[in-house]
Amino acid sequence: MYYQEVSDQIPRVDLPELKPFVLGMLSLNSRQVRHNQDNDTITFKTPDIWRKEPGVRRKYEGMTFDRNYRGRDGAVKILGVGNKVVNQAVRQARGSSSCLLTAKGIKRSLYIFRIIDRVTDTGGSVRSVIAAIAKDKNGEDFLIKDWELLQEMNTIIKLSGIKKADLSIPPDQIDSVDVQIKRTSHLINSRFDELSLPFKIPSCELMAVILPLND
Repeated sequence: MYYQEVSDQIPRVDLPELKPFVLGMLSLNSRQVRHNQDNDTITFKTPDIWRKEPGVRRKYEGMTFDRNYRGRDGAVKILGVGNKVVNQAVRQARGSSSCLLTAKGIKRSLYIFRIIDRVTDTGGSVRSVIAAIAKDKNGEDFLIKDWELLQEMNTIIKLSGIKKADLSIPPDQIDSVDVQIKRTSHLINSRFDELSLPFKIPSCELMAVILPLND
Protein backbone atom coordinates (compact mmCIF):
# COMPACT_ATOMS: atom_id res chain seq x y z
CA MET A 1 0.00 0.00 0.00
CA TYR A 2 1.46 3.36 -1.03
CA TYR A 3 1.61 6.39 1.26
CA GLN A 4 -0.53 8.41 -1.17
CA GLU A 5 -3.35 5.91 -0.75
CA VAL A 6 -3.54 6.30 3.04
CA SER A 7 -2.21 9.82 3.60
CA ASP A 8 -5.70 11.27 4.08
CA GLN A 9 -6.32 8.75 6.88
CA ILE A 10 -3.28 9.76 8.94
CA PRO A 11 -4.22 12.03 11.87
CA ARG A 12 -2.74 15.51 11.48
CA VAL A 13 -2.42 16.14 15.20
CA ASP A 14 0.33 15.80 17.80
CA LEU A 15 0.84 16.26 21.53
CA PRO A 16 0.11 20.04 21.55
CA GLU A 17 -3.47 19.21 20.56
CA LEU A 18 -3.90 17.62 24.01
CA LYS A 19 -2.97 20.80 25.84
CA PRO A 20 -6.42 22.51 25.74
CA PHE A 21 -8.01 19.31 27.06
CA VAL A 22 -5.60 18.98 29.99
CA LEU A 23 -5.88 22.68 30.84
CA GLY A 24 -9.66 22.44 30.66
CA MET A 25 -9.76 19.46 33.00
CA LEU A 26 -7.48 21.27 35.47
CA SER A 27 -9.81 24.27 35.34
CA LEU A 28 -12.85 22.06 35.97
CA ASN A 29 -11.03 20.77 39.05
CA SER A 30 -10.33 24.34 40.24
CA ARG A 31 -6.59 24.05 39.71
CA GLN A 32 -4.60 27.07 38.58
CA VAL A 33 -1.88 26.57 35.98
CA ARG A 34 1.33 28.57 35.92
CA HIS A 35 2.69 29.09 32.41
CA ASN A 36 6.36 29.64 31.63
CA GLN A 37 6.35 31.52 28.33
CA ASP A 38 10.12 31.23 27.90
CA ASN A 39 10.12 27.46 27.41
CA ASP A 40 6.37 26.86 26.94
CA THR A 41 5.94 24.68 30.02
CA ILE A 42 3.24 24.49 32.68
CA THR A 43 3.20 23.84 36.42
CA PHE A 44 0.16 22.76 38.43
CA LYS A 45 -1.01 21.02 41.59
CA THR A 46 -2.67 17.70 40.85
CA PRO A 47 -6.44 17.47 41.51
CA ASP A 48 -7.14 15.18 44.45
CA ILE A 49 -9.39 12.95 42.34
CA TRP A 50 -6.42 12.16 40.07
CA ARG A 51 -4.15 11.10 42.93
CA LYS A 52 -5.90 7.81 43.62
CA GLU A 53 -3.57 5.96 41.26
CA PRO A 54 -0.12 5.11 42.64
CA GLY A 55 2.62 7.10 40.98
CA VAL A 56 0.62 10.27 40.35
CA ARG A 57 2.54 13.14 41.92
CA ARG A 58 1.14 15.91 44.13
CA LYS A 59 2.57 18.61 41.86
CA TYR A 60 3.92 18.75 38.32
CA GLU A 61 6.49 21.40 37.43
CA GLY A 62 7.87 22.43 34.06
CA MET A 63 5.69 20.03 32.06
CA THR A 64 5.57 20.23 28.26
CA PHE A 65 3.55 18.94 25.31
CA ASP A 66 6.57 19.15 23.01
CA ARG A 67 7.80 15.67 22.08
CA ASN A 68 11.07 17.25 20.88
CA TYR A 69 11.95 18.40 24.38
CA ARG A 70 15.57 17.44 24.96
CA GLY A 71 16.09 18.10 28.66
CA ARG A 72 17.77 15.51 30.87
CA ASP A 73 14.40 14.72 32.42
CA GLY A 74 12.48 14.63 29.14
CA ALA A 75 11.05 11.19 29.84
CA VAL A 76 9.07 12.54 32.81
CA LYS A 77 8.43 16.10 31.58
CA ILE A 78 6.53 15.32 28.39
CA LEU A 79 2.75 15.06 28.79
CA GLY A 80 0.84 12.71 26.53
CA VAL A 81 -1.46 9.69 26.58
CA GLY A 82 0.28 7.08 28.71
CA ASN A 83 1.47 9.63 31.24
CA LYS A 84 -0.25 8.81 34.54
CA VAL A 85 -1.65 12.28 35.17
CA VAL A 86 -3.00 12.61 31.60
CA ASN A 87 -4.55 9.16 31.89
CA GLN A 88 -6.34 10.30 35.04
CA ALA A 89 -7.70 13.37 33.23
CA VAL A 90 -9.02 11.12 30.46
CA ARG A 91 -10.51 8.71 33.02
CA GLN A 92 -12.38 11.53 34.76
CA ALA A 93 -13.65 12.96 31.47
CA ARG A 94 -14.88 9.54 30.31
CA GLY A 95 -16.74 9.11 33.58
CA SER A 96 -18.64 12.37 33.22
CA SER A 97 -22.39 12.07 32.72
CA SER A 98 -22.56 15.38 30.82
CA CYS A 99 -23.62 14.84 27.23
CA LEU A 100 -25.21 18.11 26.06
CA LEU A 101 -23.21 21.32 25.76
CA THR A 102 -24.26 24.74 24.56
CA ALA A 103 -21.55 27.27 23.72
CA LYS A 104 -21.40 30.77 22.34
CA GLY A 105 -19.29 31.60 19.31
CA ILE A 106 -19.31 28.21 17.60
CA LYS A 107 -20.51 28.02 14.02
CA ARG A 108 -22.10 24.58 13.81
CA SER A 109 -23.70 21.79 15.80
CA LEU A 110 -21.80 18.59 16.57
CA TYR A 111 -23.32 15.16 17.13
CA ILE A 112 -20.58 12.92 18.47
CA PHE A 113 -20.72 9.12 18.21
CA ARG A 114 -18.71 6.16 19.43
CA ILE A 115 -18.48 3.39 16.83
CA ILE A 116 -17.84 -0.19 17.89
CA ASP A 117 -17.76 -3.60 16.25
CA ARG A 118 -20.78 -5.77 17.06
CA VAL A 119 -18.57 -8.80 16.35
CA THR A 120 -16.51 -9.09 19.54
CA ASP A 121 -14.21 -12.03 18.76
CA THR A 122 -12.16 -10.54 15.92
CA GLY A 123 -9.09 -9.97 18.10
CA GLY A 124 -8.49 -6.50 16.62
CA SER A 125 -6.55 -3.91 18.59
CA VAL A 126 -9.00 -1.07 17.81
CA ARG A 127 -11.98 -1.41 20.13
CA SER A 128 -13.82 1.79 19.20
CA VAL A 129 -13.62 4.87 16.97
CA ILE A 130 -14.97 8.35 17.62
CA ALA A 131 -16.56 10.38 14.83
CA ALA A 132 -19.10 13.16 14.51
CA ILE A 133 -21.61 14.74 12.21
CA ALA A 134 -21.35 18.52 12.02
CA LYS A 135 -24.34 20.55 10.89
CA ASP A 136 -23.84 24.18 9.89
CA LYS A 137 -26.34 27.01 9.91
CA ASN A 138 -27.22 26.33 6.27
CA GLY A 139 -28.25 22.78 7.11
CA GLU A 140 -25.26 21.17 5.39
CA ASP A 141 -23.78 18.05 7.01
CA PHE A 142 -20.10 17.14 7.35
CA LEU A 143 -18.48 13.94 8.55
CA ILE A 144 -15.79 14.69 11.17
CA LYS A 145 -13.07 12.11 11.90
CA ASP A 146 -11.65 11.64 15.39
CA TRP A 147 -8.54 13.81 14.95
CA GLU A 148 -10.57 16.51 13.21
CA LEU A 149 -13.01 16.43 16.12
CA LEU A 150 -10.12 16.99 18.53
CA GLN A 151 -9.17 20.14 16.63
CA GLU A 152 -12.79 21.28 16.61
CA MET A 153 -13.08 20.76 20.36
CA ASN A 154 -9.88 22.73 20.94
CA THR A 155 -11.39 25.61 18.97
CA ILE A 156 -14.53 25.49 21.11
CA ILE A 157 -12.45 25.58 24.29
CA LYS A 158 -10.53 28.63 23.06
CA LEU A 159 -13.74 30.43 22.09
CA SER A 160 -15.91 29.61 25.08
CA GLY A 161 -13.51 28.70 27.85
CA ILE A 162 -14.11 25.93 30.34
CA LYS A 163 -15.85 26.49 33.64
CA LYS A 164 -18.29 24.82 35.96
CA ALA A 165 -21.90 25.94 35.83
CA ASP A 166 -24.56 25.46 38.50
CA LEU A 167 -27.23 25.56 35.81
CA SER A 168 -26.70 24.66 32.18
CA ILE A 169 -28.04 27.10 29.60
CA PRO A 170 -30.58 25.21 27.45
CA PRO A 171 -30.28 25.17 23.66
CA ASP A 172 -32.48 27.53 21.69
CA GLN A 173 -34.56 24.76 20.08
CA ILE A 174 -34.59 21.90 22.57
CA ASP A 175 -37.56 20.22 20.88
CA SER A 176 -35.58 19.59 17.70
CA VAL A 177 -32.55 17.99 19.39
CA ASP A 178 -34.05 14.50 19.53
CA VAL A 179 -35.07 14.70 15.87
CA GLN A 180 -31.54 15.72 14.88
CA ILE A 181 -30.02 12.92 16.96
CA LYS A 182 -32.07 10.32 15.10
CA ARG A 183 -31.27 11.92 11.74
CA THR A 184 -27.50 12.16 12.35
CA SER A 185 -27.42 8.61 13.74
CA HIS A 186 -28.85 7.37 10.45
CA LEU A 187 -26.46 9.58 8.51
CA ILE A 188 -23.29 8.40 10.23
CA ASN A 189 -24.38 4.77 9.77
CA SER A 190 -24.60 5.41 6.03
CA ARG A 191 -21.06 6.86 5.91
CA PHE A 192 -19.07 4.19 7.76
CA ASP A 193 -17.13 3.38 4.57
CA GLU A 194 -15.55 6.85 4.62
CA LEU A 195 -13.97 6.13 8.00
CA SER A 196 -12.07 3.00 6.85
CA LEU A 197 -13.20 1.16 9.99
CA PRO A 198 -11.48 -2.13 10.91
CA PHE A 199 -14.83 -3.58 12.00
CA LYS A 200 -16.93 -6.40 10.54
CA ILE A 201 -20.30 -5.08 11.72
CA PRO A 202 -19.93 -1.47 12.94
CA SER A 203 -22.54 0.03 15.20
CA CYS A 204 -22.70 3.52 16.73
CA GLU A 205 -23.97 5.09 19.92
CA LEU A 206 -24.40 8.77 20.75
CA MET A 207 -21.81 10.21 23.13
CA ALA A 208 -22.50 13.95 23.17
CA VAL A 209 -24.19 16.86 21.45
CA ILE A 210 -22.66 20.35 21.17
CA LEU A 211 -24.98 23.14 20.03
CA PRO A 212 -24.41 26.82 19.22
CA LEU A 213 -25.97 29.27 21.64
CA ASN A 214 -27.22 32.59 20.29
CA ASP A 215 -25.67 35.67 21.86
